[in-house]
Amino acid sequence: MTTRERRAYVDGPMGQTHVRESGTGPVVLLLHQTPWFSVQYRHAQPLVAAAGYRCLAPDTPGFGFSPPPPGQPALEDYADHFAALLDAQQVAEAVVVGHHTGAGMALALARRHPRRVRGLVLHGVPLYAEAERRAKHAAAAPAAGLEPDGSHLARQFALVRHKYQCDVGSLEGVQWSVLASAIAEDREFKAYKALFAWPDAESTIRALRPPVLFV
Repeated sequence: MTTRERRAYVDGPMGQTHVRESGTGPVVLLLHQTPWFSVQYRHAQPLVAAAGYRCLAPDTPGFGFSPPPPGQPALEDYADHFAALLDAQQVAEAVVVGHHTGAGMALALARRHPRRVRGLVLHGVPLYAEAERRAKHAAAAPAAGLEPDGSHLARQFALVRHKYQCDVGSLEGVQWSVLASAIAEDREFKAYKALFAWPDAESTIRALRPPVLFV
């Protein structure tokens, strides 16, 4: 059994998707948070593959090495896109792991394509009260522009380190977060807007049939 990472581009309804793949066996689909990309799972993916699973870690359209989608997709469009990715990889069903935005996309996938989802691992489920969800949707907007001295990168580094990481965790993770934000082509916050426009998280969770681990 090999756990060496392989990379490919897969065509789908939202365009090409860059995918990192490793391992063989039952499939685990790894969906990252926004504005990260599949590099989020760079440490976990080899371990899951070594445990006897085939790991597929796509870059959500607009992030990493996947070009952005046209127009403003709905969360259901992302779900259909990932179902098409499974089709292209000849995968009937998968355990779907999702973090933050990826957790919302995993829920939408389970709602629209329940036979494709064998189980779910959801970290940071985007479950909001209606007013909170609407406020987050209204606030989803691009960050400030570039500064000639690069100070925008330092501000982003400090924001991630102090506010989001609370001064714990790895500096490597902070750096990847800053780099992921810098290379993301989803400059219109399409993924966030799709997530915060989706009102079906609670009803989907209540209707789930496959086993679920909430983190």
